[in-house]
Amino acid sequence: EEEGDIRKRIEAVNVSLKRIKFSPETYVQITVSPTKTDEFNRFKGDLKRCLSHGIMPAPEEQERIYTNIRELIARFDKEPEWTNRVTDVRNWLEYGVRELYLADNKEAQYYSASSGKSGGQKSLLAFTILASAITAQYGLSGEKEDVNRFRLMVVDEAFGKTDEENSQRALELFKELGLQLVVINPFDAKSRIVEDYVDSYHLVTKQDEVSSLRRASRAEYESVREVN
Repeated sequence: EEEGDIRKRIEAVNVSLKRIKFSPETYVQITVSPTKTDEFNRFKGDLKRCLSHGIMPAPEEQERIYTNIRELIARFDKEPEWTNRVTDVRNWLEYGVRELYLADNKEAQYYSASSGKSGGQKSLLAFTILASAITAQYGLSGEKEDVNRFRLMVVDEAFGKTDEENSQRALELFKELGLQLVVINPFDAKSRIVEDYVDSYHLVTKQDEVSSLRRASRAEYESVREVN
C-alpha cells in the first residue's frame, strides 16, 4: 500500500511538472521502477512467503508459515539497521528524471542519481521538482480559481550553494507558480540574489545576548541602500 501511495504522489507531481518549463524547449518527468538491489528483493520475497496462503492457511502450511514469520522477526530484533533499511518502502524503488521536448515529447536527457551533471544542473532540477511537488501538495492546477489559494513556502538558505544564474531561474519559477516565499538568508552578498523578488525585509540582530527584529519595506530598504 505504501509503495502504491508513493507512485500516486509521483503521478500527481508529474502532472504539475508537465506545466513547468525546465528550459525554453523542455519539461521533466520523474520515473520510478522497482529496485534491482537483491537485499530489498529478498526481503520482499520473505514477506510474501509469510503471507502466501492468506490469513487462514491450510493446517499443513501453518507450521511452515509460522517458522518463516518467527525467523523474520528474529532478524528484525538482531539487525536493527537492516530492519530500518529494508522496511523503508522508499528504498524499494529506483528514481530518475526524463527531460522531454515540449514539441514532440521525445527524450532530451535522462538524469539518475549517478548522473555526472554539474552542480548547477542538479540544483535547477531539484528546485523544479520541489516547486512541482509543492503545487501538487497544495492542489494548484494553474486555473484562475487558484489565485487566492494558500501556497506558503519557507526557503532556508537554499541559494547559498548555487550559482546566481540558477538561483534566479529558481526564483523566477517560484514567482511563475505564484508561491508565497519566506526566504531566510544571512545578510551578505549572497542575499542580494533575492532582492528583486522581495516585498519586505525582516532583519534579525543580536546584541548582548538579546535578539531584536527590524522590519523594512522594499522601498525603505532601497532608500537606505542608495544612501550607503
